[in-house]
Amino acid sequence: MSSFKHRYAIIIPNLNGEKQLSVLIPSLKNAIKTLPSELFEFILIDNNSHDHSKILFKHQLQKYNHRLIVNRQNNGFAKAVNQGVELAMSKYVVICNNDIVVSKNWFQIIDNVISKNKLPKIATYFGLVLNKDGTKIESSGLDYYLSGKAINRQNKQVYNSSNYPQNLSLIWGASASIVIYDKSIFQKLGGFDENFFAYIEDVDLSFRLQKHHYQSLFIPQAIALHDGQTTSNHFGNLRQQLVVQNWILLILKNYTFKQLTFNFPAICIERLRNYAALLKNTPFYLWPYYLFITNFNTLLRLPKVLKKRKVLN
Repeated sequence: MSSFKHRYAIIIPNLNGEKQLSVLIPSLKNAIKTLPSELFEFILIDNNSHDHSKILFKHQLQKYNHRLIVNRQNNGFAKAVNQGVELAMSKYVVICNNDIVVSKNWFQIIDNVISKNKLPKIATYFGLVLNKDGTKIESSGLDYYLSGKAINRQNKQVYNSSNYPQNLSLIWGASASIVIYDKSIFQKLGGFDENFFAYIEDVDLSFRLQKHHYQSLFIPQAIALHDGQTTSNHFGNLRQQLVVQNWILLILKNYTFKQLTFNFPAICIERLRNYAALLKNTPFYLWPYYLFITNFNTLLRLPKVLKKRKVLN
């Protein structure tokens, strides 16, 4: 780690998240108290917010190593994260949604596991993510199906701290709600694909990590609470548009010919489900427009994505 100035870069993409940051940042400050503050740097990537997010960030973290990136437009989640990772001077990058609250011992637990880790192929560390009131599980990692579907493990199961298993385990991949990546490996594999803008970029990266034989470790003692979709709720059916687009891009970018042909019927069924979700969240009279614009945007990004297939495979 001697070539890095810090150990952990906490990277927070943000868009009008003043309310969420006012809760997140104090929880992060509380969680790093158990470790030397010089191990950490905070990086906020602001996608053209019009609230007081930037002022709050600088005020709350004036005594810590912090950097603020201000974009003149909304560049999307994927590019914002890549911007933060590029500037990070740390061995590990902590990707953190602005609507997360971490437990007071989150970093202590994570750091203890990383320090003792003897498996060089682990690139991702992921704790247990609960809903905002801590009563149900949001994610204990990702499971993947070649039909083109990723699910959060144990999603919506009732959480009981007294009997929840505490053993570390390897998982297929991790959600980017709050996750730690080895910076060198993250960049080696191209980071988040900026053609995705937002959503499914964490699944795409997990797919590539698996393909290159890197592993993800689940650490159940490290608990975070997630409010969820506090930003996307302000953008109508944009989430559904991007889900349709990004699943098509992920599959054409990453699947082998054998995987594509063998799973083609199941892939088509899953894509129809994505389109159904888009139409469900769209007024009937706007269906033709949003079907056209979603497919057009997918085709527009396809050449760039297929070029990455050649580079990354």
